[in-house]
Amino acid sequence: MKKQSVEGLNYIQMIFVVCITVMLCMAVALYYSLSSMQKNLDTNIQNTAALISSDPITLDTLRKQQPTAELTQHLNTFLNNSRNIDIIVVCNAKSIRLYHSDNSKIGEVFVGGDEGAALKGAPPYISQRMGSLGTQRGAFVSIREKDGSILGFVMVSVLTKSISALRREILLTFFAISIGALALGCIAAWLFNRNLRSKLMGFAPEEFSRIFVEREEVMDALEEGVVAINADGKIIMVNRSAKMILDFPPDTQVEGIPLVDLYSETNLPRVMREGQPEYNVQIAIKDKIILSNRIPIKDKDHVIGAVSIFRNKTEVTKLAEALTGANTMVDTMRAFNHEFSNKLHVLLGLIQMGKNQEASALILNSGLVSTRAVSEVSKKIALPNVAALIIGKILRANELGITLRLQEESLCIANDILPADAYITIIGNLLENAIEQLNSSDFPVKEIDLGVFTTEEYSIIAVDDTGGGIAPNIRKHVFEKGVSTKGKDRGIGLALVNETIERYHGEIVLDSEVGVGTSITISFG
Repeated sequence: MKKQSVEGLNYIQMIFVVCITVMLCMAVALYYSLSSMQKNLDTNIQNTAALISSDPITLDTLRKQQPTAELTQHLNTFLNNSRNIDIIVVCNAKSIRLYHSDNSKIGEVFVGGDEGAALKGAPPYISQRMGSLGTQRGAFVSIREKDGSILGFVMVSVLTKSISALRREILLTFFAISIGALALGCIAAWLFNRNLRSKLMGFAPEEFSRIFVEREEVMDALEEGVVAINADGKIIMVNRSAKMILDFPPDTQVEGIPLVDLYSETNLPRVMREGQPEYNVQIAIKDKIILSNRIPIKDKDHVIGAVSIFRNKTEVTKLAEALTGANTMVDTMRAFNHEFSNKLHVLLGLIQMGKNQEASALILNSGLVSTRAVSEVSKKIALPNVAALIIGKILRANELGITLRLQEESLCIANDILPADAYITIIGNLLENAIEQLNSSDFPVKEIDLGVFTTEEYSIIAVDDTGGGIAPNIRKHVFEKGVSTKGKDRGIGLALVNETIERYHGEIVLDSEVGVGTSITISFG
């Protein structure tokens, strides 16, 4: 048996509710309508009987004790102009009909047997009985002379078949209204389901439910964390990876809770307010390095929320750090190879020229610069990868005729303020930028001073060079991506330095004078 769709069940339930509601409403309304009809009929026949009993023509005829043409014509006209009245009878004290709506019965004795109370002067009353024209409901009113004696009575009635006809008319009217109400209810239910489907983007409710479950499973299967908030900043969706990365309690329902209550450092509400997406933003959460995209959610041109998609890059960063260290060591060995290869060629030339004394001096001093550089850097820089980087840069600068010195007071130890890869990014790019600047022109003095000072509370990196300086018009933009004094397709290194500074909440001070040189100091903590 085919399973009924949620949309079909919803439609059937709505029709059922509409039917029950219409039936209950119609039943109550019908009951009050029939009761009201009966009361109105009784009031009508009573008032009509009272009116006729006080009519002078009626009184004059009763006093004469004989039927009169005047009364007959008068009441015939009255009956023809009246609604919901079938029979009018005027009788004297002996129950002789002085008027009857069926004029052929005038002069005959009243038939019914319920007129006795009227002949005794009882107050007006209503009786249901079998009369000469069939079952009827009649109102009796006594007629008295001024001295109180009974002259007769008036009976005004409506036939039961007329009452039944009125009831049938009311029932048919209510039946037609019920059918119309049910039809409108069915149309309303259909329109509701159609509108519901449009709100669900054309999907039936069970299809939308299935898609929701499937997407929940897909979202939870992602390695990337996904967090979405609404316009009020409350979480509307979070997947399993996001809970793990952000250290949310795994079994806690966080939907509906403001994101800032669970992660106070989030910038997602700001992205939602500004309406501008941010891509590949690297942030640090405790000991984790996170790469995040933050995107506002828009309904047409109106921002209704924001979503953050992020990934834990800690392991990848550690691998990159190890790879960077290996590459740095390779570069250092290559620099050593170049340096000693050049010196061997010089030594060979001196021997061929017979300058043995100069050759001996070269051999004695050949390892002086490299050995001193390695020794000084190794003593002052406790991070192996950073030390290898600095040594490699010193050797490369030496090849290019540039003096690169590590300041005497420098001391770099591991701390929680900056990871090793951050030092590599900052020092590597600052030194490379200074070396390229000094090598690009024939400066009289080519010197670079590097200072690295760290404790448990702070980290400071300073690089001074004697290059050409930075022009004032680009000084404010030199750390922006694509801005460079070295031509097109450059300006990446200092931009990476700036991203690292922002990521770890550092500060930068730049002092530059054209033709003199540049000094850059970066501090953290």
